[in-house]
Amino acid sequence: MRIMSAVVELFYMMIMADGHVDNKELEMGREMAKLEGFDISEFNNQVEELLSSEKDVYEQCLRGMKTLSREDQTRFLAWMCLIANADGFMHSDEWNLIYRIYHKELKLDRQSILDQQFLLKKELMGKSVHF
Repeated sequence: MRIMSAVVELFYMMIMADGHVDNKELEMGREMAKLEGFDISEFNNQVEELLSSEKDVYEQCLRGMKTLSREDQTRFLAWMCLIANADGFMHSDEWNLIYRIYHKELKLDRQSILDQQFLLKKELMGKSVHF
């Protein structure tokens, strides 16, 4: 459950980063939740709760992300890149958020995130998800 909470907070920050919540980003988030085995109803409820409260979850999210394995951190940051691009364009505020978390906070390798994005795209294509 803690993994999902950290990921929901990360997802929330991503979709809010550019000041515009796009339906394609929300759809990609739901696909992520399904592929990661999260309870989709609980995922949606947590996202809706954060959207209605508009609270700052950055520090809380980082605490949760730091409890995850490096593999999970990399995988979920790769998901955030796919989500940020789901509407056809990664806004600079979205990129800044991703960079700050993966590089400055978690000290993850950029190439590992890019490699994971490639694998996730293949996984999505196998499920006939179009992005």
